[in-house]
Amino acid sequence: MNTDDHNSSHLTFNPELLQQLEYDIEVIESDNVASQQARKLVISPEYRMNTVQFRRDKDTLLTIPIADVVEILSVSDISGRFGRERNSVIRLAFYTERSIIFDVKNKKFVNVIEQQIKLLKDAERNQSLQKAILTTIYPQLCNRCLENILTFEFRSIGKVCLSCFEKEYGRMLLQTEANKEHEVIYTYYGGHKDHNLSKKSRSKRALPGNMYLTENYFIFAKEDEDFAKRWEIVIPLKSVLSNWSLEEEARRSYVEWEGTSIGNFAFGSSFIRTQNKIVRIGVPYVDNDGNFQEPEFIFTSPISARVWAAELYKHVAKAKTTISEEGLVFGNRSDIKNNNAIIQTTANCFNCGREFEIYNLVVCHHCVTSFCDICIGNHSTKAKFGIYTKYLGGHKLYPKSVDTWVYFYSDRIEIPMIHLRVPYTTMSNIENADEKNITAKRLFLVGMLAFGWKKKDVYTIIEYLDGFNQKQVLVFDFREHIQDAQQMIYDRMLASHFARDKLLEGAALEDNATKTQKSVGSHVSELPEINKPRHNDNDNDDPLHILKIRFAKGEISKEEYEEMRKLLE
Repeated sequence: MNTDDHNSSHLTFNPELLQQLEYDIEVIESDNVASQQARKLVISPEYRMNTVQFRRDKDTLLTIPIADVVEILSVSDISGRFGRERNSVIRLAFYTERSIIFDVKNKKFVNVIEQQIKLLKDAERNQSLQKAILTTIYPQLCNRCLENILTFEFRSIGKVCLSCFEKEYGRMLLQTEANKEHEVIYTYYGGHKDHNLSKKSRSKRALPGNMYLTENYFIFAKEDEDFAKRWEIVIPLKSVLSNWSLEEEARRSYVEWEGTSIGNFAFGSSFIRTQNKIVRIGVPYVDNDGNFQEPEFIFTSPISARVWAAELYKHVAKAKTTISEEGLVFGNRSDIKNNNAIIQTTANCFNCGREFEIYNLVVCHHCVTSFCDICIGNHSTKAKFGIYTKYLGGHKLYPKSVDTWVYFYSDRIEIPMIHLRVPYTTMSNIENADEKNITAKRLFLVGMLAFGWKKKDVYTIIEYLDGFNQKQVLVFDFREHIQDAQQMIYDRMLASHFARDKLLEGAALEDNATKTQKSVGSHVSELPEINKPRHNDNDNDDPLHILKIRFAKGEISKEEYEEMRKLLE
């Protein structure tokens, strides 16, 4: 990175010389007849194409480009017209061998006029000086392009606009701004050797600042009203260290919804540290000098921390994938042996089940789950409606009945009491049944014989495939809400299946290189198979085969086996 571009703005000169000033004068001698009547000298500084004007009242009598000025000097052998001693007279000479001699009413401005014209003349051929003058005249401009309004003020690269910032660091993904009104402040908690905080400082006075995540860097900019006291920590994402074992362990602690694979959930959990209700993000990396650093940053919002951790993880994965493809290995081989270089690079969309490069997925901040850019459009965090009902069992992990709310969303149902989140795309069947039309297969699948069937009751049976490719069954007693519940689920199930099938058909026609699971470096072993897309496994799906296995395992008696076998045959 080039950090010297902003130095031109630090060239020293008196900023008062860049103000538009008018001076009372009287022309003593001039080759231009009109200018002989001038009573004002006006200098209007710009960063180039500067001029001096001779005016009478509001009328401009003569305009001269400063670039045409050959010489400016005080004339001591000519008396002024204002009845004072000498040394108040100035002579301007031009390339055309013409000149103007004039007397300055206020003698103290003679040196100011000379310095001002010399500065602007030097700027005509000095681009660095032009830039410094422009940023002084227009302090709100970006110091680099000198075109756009500045957005960021960094000690390292100066005052820059968003466009120039992104040229330096890559496309902006996330940024925080200190909000003093609501006291939402993001702070540095220590951990970087160049910016140490004492234990007392860490506990009582963490340093406020702003954070930025781009495609290539994680940046913390320490805030201070004194620009000289600002500093930044700039972390290349390719240098961030990852540890799959720690990531996997941390993800498991975040998985609250059964059926959600850790390969599609809570990305970046290894970056999050929580202590005494304080949430921090730690970003371990190796700096340019080969030193290990682990700066930590406090987030006032756990949700915000989760968002940053997920995006950080996704783009670290992208950076490390690039390194792997280029044949580069960051760090030493001991890091690789300790799995510090392993990072998950692919994941499945929670809704359609297709596999993508992880950085091409969108993580829902409510569900902490990954979605493709199409399915996220149909994803919602607000339920359409909810029904308080009775769950009767059927799921392998939750066999007991319980009263619970069932919430219906645009792409899924959620049952909080038993921590289930079921996308409509994973449902293979829904039906209602009473004691007259329930089949032996359904009785077998949901284990209804275990608790008996109540007469005149109509139950809703949902079959689906969970996040671990396991077939599951849910049985509900929606009571008077059965019509609304089943219609919603059935309609959304059909629509979701149709949309998913269209997506899969389109994907089959493309050469999708992102469907190959990658790892960082040729020496890194593949991750456990946690990212397989959902699929319907038709093997061993025959009811008679299932019945035989249950009988062989002793789960049902011979009499029950014979009764069910006759019904199925």
